[in-house]
Amino acid sequence: MCESYEPDVRWDMHGITDRHGFEQLIIVKGYFHDQVPVEFVDAFKTVEYLQAHFYYWWPMYDEAMNKALRILEMSVKLKAKELNIPLEFTTDKNKTFKKTIYALINEIFMEPYLVNLKEQIHRARKIRNSQMHPETNSFKGGIGGLGKNMELFVLVINELFRENEWLQDHFNQDVQFAKQIELFRNNLLVFEKNGQGILSSGIIAFRLLDETLLLILNPVLTNTIQALSEHRYPNPIKVELSTFAFQDEMLCGTSVEGHQTRIFTTAKPENLRLFENHQSGLEAVNELDRCFYNHFMADEASWSLVKMEYNYLKKQLDL
Repeated sequence: MCESYEPDVRWDMHGITDRHGFEQLIIVKGYFHDQVPVEFVDAFKTVEYLQAHFYYWWPMYDEAMNKALRILEMSVKLKAKELNIPLEFTTDKNKTFKKTIYALINEIFMEPYLVNLKEQIHRARKIRNSQMHPETNSFKGGIGGLGKNMELFVLVINELFRENEWLQDHFNQDVQFAKQIELFRNNLLVFEKNGQGILSSGIIAFRLLDETLLLILNPVLTNTIQALSEHRYPNPIKVELSTFAFQDEMLCGTSVEGHQTRIFTTAKPENLRLFENHQSGLEAVNELDRCFYNHFMADEASWSLVKMEYNYLKKQLDL
């Protein structure tokens, strides 16, 4: 067999021993609604084929990433054209230059209801900048964050081509829901699923997707000093509800697995003691360890939402 078609042995380190396992764990497919222009849907197919070649040669990562980033840049420029925003500007000395992606994004997303999408696209732009202007080839392969980056690009392209009315409606829903969960933001909570409770110090982030609610909660640690000192952090608590409602200062619902779920505030003495120990631990560690932990939790919360939203999109469109 040609050497080019031999699996890259580096996948063994990640427990991937065959092509099926590789496809299930590594390849991110492009799922797009029918308002995304067909040229972008077709272009992302090339990204999928490039990802498939990771199996044989790990550094193909860079080629897939670069192609995905070019698609992202093209989508921003097309959106600018649709809004009659010039792609170039002229200086006082009558010299013409191309606008940066940063400038185009800021011009496209000036309305308040576009603030969340603007943040996501700037987030993708920063990935673009680090990849498009490298000092050397990254050759990051499967450990380089390709999966989550690709998922973010798919979500951004989908929202970029939503109608303004859709974006406005969803923004209004988010504003209304944020008011409803104000009680759960910075209070001690119990996340209860099938009668089993987990203590949380509050909701970090949320995403409303039609009738589905995605939540990320901050866990209360029982070994705070050790965890932060050794930089061995738990993941944030991820919640996905297919139905939900507010009842007597509780958020009740059904998880996507069919489990009954409740989120409510608690003042039980034993829970308060656990929370006080957690807080004392946060104050006892040095500032750098505390900053690392806070950054980790915020970053994990953000990427967890990306993963959950991508999986939701996949279920909706992979028919």
